[in-house]
Amino acid sequence: MTTTLTSIEIAEAGTTQVATARALALLGDAATTCAELDPDLLHSTTVAGRAVVCLASLARSAAAALGACPGPVLRDGPGVVVVRDLVRAATLLESAASGPRGDDDDDPSRIVELVASMESANRAFRAAVSSLP
Repeated sequence: MTTTLTSIEIAEAGTTQVATARALALLGDAATTCAELDPDLLHSTTVAGRAVVCLASLARSAAAALGACPGPVLRDGPGVVVVRDLVRAATLLESAASGPRGDDDDDPSRIVELVASMESANRAFRAAVSSLP
């Protein structure tokens, strides 16, 4: 007699919470760095500004993966608007993470993927900031 078990991927308990906490830490760090910079350096047409827009977009995607309405995605704007969008996206993610959800609302593997992308975007942001005059 042969028994075949199908592979079922089970995420560790707390994976979503750990990944979300990491995402919020990255967003907070990026927002702090943005506050120290001249807003003109963060226009969405600059390298640093595009990285911030990317971070905000990923944060909105993570909030959506947690079951929240992600709201509109910023595509273009001056530095002040880019930073405001980052802070709003971080607030949205924090709210989605702390709010009540059904068991089927979040996908831990999707959240982990988004946080990995956020880490890449944060590295790009750091590199862009370090190259600023």
